[in-house]
Amino acid sequence: MWSNGKKKKKQNHTTMRVLVTGSRTWQHAGRVHKCLGSLKQKASQEPHVLIHGDCKRGVDAIAHAEAKRLGWYIIKCPAQWKRNVPAGMGYNPRAGPERNECMVRSFAPFVDVYLVCIRGNSKGSTNCLKHIYKYRTPQSCVWILRE
Repeated sequence: MWSNGKKKKKQNHTTMRVLVTGSRTWQHAGRVHKCLGSLKQKASQEPHVLIHGDCKRGVDAIAHAEAKRLGWYIIKCPAQWKRNVPAGMGYNPRAGPERNECMVRSFAPFVDVYLVCIRGNSKGSTNCLKHIYKYRTPQSCVWILRE
């Protein structure tokens, strides 16, 4: 490789990848805003990336709106409720847990922070947290909020 004699500037990758999961009935938007806002302060001018399960209410919707306001990139991972529907049912009850595992497993090598918001005994959020602990890298951080 040719060199012009100048030292190469080390690239500073400060974009954070944040996977958010939580209860559909989560009500404390301010706590989610505060967590995402604290990450924004640690960044350079590069926007962060938010990954969520694309629920239209609760934590996913709150985090989506805040990330959009902050100018982040957003990746939505919706559950496939209409795929592989068991006979006599209107939806696939395994779609949420299957999406949780797929989302966490697929993005685990890239996620820096997991934000898990659990309300009460939420089965979905608890299920997702189980997968986070199974697949996360040692460098990632897990924040758990409860209400």
